[in-house]
Amino acid sequence: MTHTKSAPDATDARIGELIKQARTKMGYAQADLGREIGVTFQQIQKYESGANKIGAATLHKIAKFLEIPVAWFYDELDSPCQTQKIRNCATHRPALNDAFDNQASDANAQ
Repeated sequence: MTHTKSAPDATDARIGELIKQARTKMGYAQADLGREIGVTFQQIQKYESGANKIGAATLHKIAKFLEIPVAWFYDELDSPCQTQKIRNCATHRPALNDAFDNQASDANAQ
């Protein structure tokens, strides 16, 4: 029996968007994240764009580096980021909370 890899789908793309959003809000470059988890920045680009699927072990490494629970990525799949949800699951990471608070303030000001 042969196993064929399936192409990334909407879930993969959304997880990639969330990784990019969290990474940039924390002030990390793709190269920083890639170096930490043992892949190239080009691979991070592919994850973030949804071009490549992200395995469970890789997502765990990413979440650990960003100090975000893995569950956060799945909680956010069906809805855009909500400041309160982020605050609740990332209380140990003030910079992420501040970044999302500023984003929410900017959106409310418009």
